[in-house]
Amino acid sequence: MHALLITSPQQKISGQIPYLAIQKLITGQQARHLLVQAQLFNSSGARQLIDYRVRWLDTNGIQVDTYMPWQVFSVEARQSAVLKVVAPNMQARDFVLELKRHD
Repeated sequence: MHALLITSPQQKISGQIPYLAIQKLITGQQARHLLVQAQLFNSSGARQLIDYRVRWLDTNGIQVDTYMPWQVFSVEARQSAVLKVVAPNMQARDFVLELKRHD
């Protein structure tokens, strides 16, 4: 599998955070596991902490593993940051990236 740019990232993202945009969403493989890379941009004047997790799905859209726990990710003010996540097993062929504001 070669890297694939997702042209409609909103179909793969659940949740919205004010001032945070998904600039680019790419999938690929790392050691035969699905790799997801999201480039996020924080347009606010302050650092943003976000929580994220990935729902990994098989080719039929069935969840292949339990939910991963929420992870914290930081995006500095008016900066881009790259979030990379690798699937926990080789059955994962699709995903939904869930985002929420960190409390």
